[in-house]
Amino acid sequence: MKNQIDTLDATPSKRLFLSETWKKIEFYYRLRCKLIHERVTVGVDDPQIEDFREVVEYVLNKLFKLKFTI
Repeated sequence: MKNQIDTLDATPSKRLFLSETWKKIEFYYRLRCKLIHERVTVGVDDPQIEDFREVVEYVLNKLFKLKFTI
């Protein structure tokens, strides 16, 4: 059975984002897996949280034209 990262590689949306964006998506996905499935204590600092937020907003804007203001 393929893991979800392999499944993401096969999706048409893969072509919508630069390689750098996909690397960040994969990084945060793996971090999430460690926290959820492995129950590992992973240190997450403020710059990572801000970066994650930027990636999420960028992806949602690209896919669904959502705009975020704070």
